[in-house]
Amino acid sequence: MNNNYTDTQLKQALVKMLPDRIKTFSGSNNLLWITGDATYPPYKEVLDSELLHLCWLVEETLDTFQAISYWRELFEKTKSAHHIQAAFQAAHTTWQQKVIALAKVSNIEIL
Repeated sequence: MNNNYTDTQLKQALVKMLPDRIKTFSGSNNLLWITGDATYPPYKEVLDSELLHLCWLVEETLDTFQAISYWRELFEKTKSAHHIQAAFQAAHTTWQQKVIALAKVSNIEIL
């Protein structure tokens, strides 16, 4: 499995997992959050500091089987044999690592 994805590729995969909330600029790697309210413009640019929150939104959509598979994917990324330390490290993975694991359990292809 290729883990050398660009941030742009990972952001595009995240868009596929949140199609009703997140869109992209044409020809850009910037993400847009669709606000769904009466403000103008009806979107705002997603900041890099918000990408972990978007991962959390996707995590909330996983069924039980997917959630178990997802956490197993994150545990495998840790270097610890101790379960408590591995759980802590898995919970503190980067948004990039989370998107790769989420894409795998959600059957989303990262292009």
